[in-house]
Amino acid sequence: MSYEFGLSRQEMVRDWFRHELPIIERLAPDRGSTIVDLGCGTNIFVKALQDKGYESVIGIDLDEDLATTNRGAIGSESMMIGVLTC
Repeated sequence: MSYEFGLSRQEMVRDWFRHELPIIERLAPDRGSTIVDLGCGTNIFVKALQDKGYESVIGIDLDEDLATTNRGAIGSESMMIGVLTC
């Protein structure tokens, strides 16, 4: 499957780890910090952060089918589906 800009899932995750994870680690060095991924899609980044030891990562997406793709891998308590209102 090809993702944004023609990258494979593996390439997208690899690039994300190389560029974005260091920023997240600087902003939230405490692995107990809560991180919210708005527009989480298939939750690959939620799972990646959990694998790096972050204990409270929540993915939120409008598309139930997309958001539940990795439900078993991330745990249903780490996922919300619906509209975020303030």
